Formats: sequence, C-alpha cells, structure tokens
Amino acid sequence: PPAAAAQQQQQQQQPAPEPPAAAAQRQEERPEDVRPIAGMSVFDENGNVVGTAREVGVASDRGIVLIVQAPSGGDTTVRWGRIGKIGEVILLRACDDACCSEQQPSAGAAAASQGCSACGFVNGPDAKFCEQCGGKV
Repeated sequence: PPAAAAQQQQQQQQPAPEPPAAAAQRQEERPEDVRPIAGMSVFDENGNVVGTAREVGVASDRGIVLIVQAPSGGDTTVRWGRIGKIGEVILLRACDDACCSEQQPSAGAAAASQGCSACGFVNGPDAKFCEQCGGKV
C-alpha cells in the first residue's frame, strides 16, 4: 500500500498529456515569433528616410496607424494601408487617397498634438484627455 500511495501521488503531480493540436497551436503563438516594430527605420517609396517607428495605435476614426518620429523630432501619423513591407526596415507605398491620409500637425496645432506629459502618447490636435493613459492634455 505505501508504494501504491507513492505512485498515485506521482500521477497527481504530473500534468495530463496535451492533445497534439493544442501543442501545435501553442507552438505557433510563441512570443519569439513576434518582433516589435518600434525603433525600425521607415522609408518612403523613393527611399527617403521618413523617420523611426514609435508605436502602432488606433486613430480617432478607428483606423490603425503607425506613429513615426521624424528626424526633426516631430511625429507623423501613417495610415496602416500605406505600409508596403516590413522586414529589417519599414517601406511605405506611394500615398493616394484610397490607402492613406497622413496627418502632420500644422504649426498652430503642434502644441495641441504634442506627446502626453505623463506617458508620451501623441494625441490628436483636439484631444482634451490622453487616449493612452487618460491624463489631461
């Protein structure tokens, strides 16, 4: 009986075998398969440097955008439809009204669209509260 009790305790400690389909799905979702794009260089369709990718976000119209920090320090919003290819760098397609609408703040709106003082998120020019942390802009 003591041997049977020890064997039963070992069986309770070992996890149940995982079905092959679940193991394959878990393997496909490994974190090492996901690469961040923040910090990647962004180039336009002519090979000109646009800037460095900062983050991906959702615009007020619910479209996905890439926020790019320009070499001058300002931020540019690039619609996701304009992204042509992501590899070691990010390559943009030529812009037309169908795929994108870049928004670069005007001089008057620049102060209103600066990064949040609490978290650095770049909000729209008419934002009263930060879309990322909720702080007052």
